[in-house]
Amino acid sequence: MMFSMQQQPNSATTDELFGLAVAQGRQARGLSQRDFAAALEKEGMSVDASAVSRIEKGTRSVRLVEAASIARALGVSLGALVREPPKEPVVELRTLRMQVNSDLRKLGQELWTTLMDIWQVVDHLERHPELFREIDGSPADGVEYLAGITKRLDNWPVSDEEVTYFYSKQIPEVEALMAKFVRLYLGREASPDDVERLFQADYSAGWDESPA
Repeated sequence: MMFSMQQQPNSATTDELFGLAVAQGRQARGLSQRDFAAALEKEGMSVDASAVSRIEKGTRSVRLVEAASIARALGVSLGALVREPPKEPVVELRTLRMQVNSDLRKLGQELWTTLMDIWQVVDHLERHPELFREIDGSPADGVEYLAGITKRLDNWPVSDEEVTYFYSKQIPEVEALMAKFVRLYLGREASPDDVERLFQADYSAGWDESPA
């Protein structure tokens, strides 16, 4: 369970953010600071209502063992109480761009592996054409086999949770970016239609070793 962060101060320290999460958890359970102090006592943390107040205000630092006791008393994971102070916008941007670059490298590796796996199947079938009848739909050749994979993608179930929604003005640019990404691995032109299903399946694309 994660508590609301709507009231999180922009310049809050880690202790203050931890205290805010503790206060929200306590209030959500209808406990007074005195009652919560008693609950902490049962978890092996000897504090009074005044100490609870200081923890919630962020003026009393909490040791790791105490943080674990607080989490148990609230019935949440320790991670639910630990929050990082908000990053400066430029730092956040740098972090996001690094994540994009990491994702692009992973996507490139996965795309390359998938293309090679598909190509190996096509190559094997063309060297052993008698095996085409083993494929659903009995394709006549590799082209029909690939068309069958495309048809499977048409029926690929994608839930709303898996789809990334962009403002309509961004969709053409994202599709073009996806097409360019695929072209790098196919060595030929690909239209946005070629990658529409990838876009719908919530893959972010583009490839550039320079910062994204």
